[in-house]
Formats: sequence, structure tokens, C-alpha cells
Amino acid sequence: MTLKTTPFHARTAPLCVSQAWRRWAGHVVASSYEMVHEREYHAIRSAAALFDVSPLYKYRSRARTRSGCSIAS
Repeated sequence: MTLKTTPFHARTAPLCVSQAWRRWAGHVVASSYEMVHEREYHAIRSAAALFDVSPLYKYRSRARTRSGCSIAS
């Protein structure tokens, strides 16, 4: 089975100096970016962080309103 890459992979792969990759729902994603996790840990808790959650499953639900119209969320 070939693993897919996320839309962010081309930009995040060069930043992954640890080369710590893992499988997630058929995708290959970085497990950590640096060799030692302390800086990443503190950055997430004291600044801003971006997590690539592209592999998360997406669900589309439909509901009917009282007037009978169908809405999607």
C-alpha cells in the first residue's frame, strides 16, 4: 500500500530534521520535527502551533429543517 502525503507535506518535509515519520489513516506525517522535543513542546504551549490534521476522517451530515429544506454541515 502506498501512503499518501498531505497538502502540507511539500512545505513541512524539509523542516522535519528528525526524519520521524508515522502512518496516520493512510498518510505519512511528521511525528516530530526536531531531534529533541523540548523546543517543540514549549512552542506549542507558549506560542502558536500548526498541526496538519489532513488525515482526520471527514463526515458530511444532512438534516431537514422544520420547513422541509435540506441543510448540510
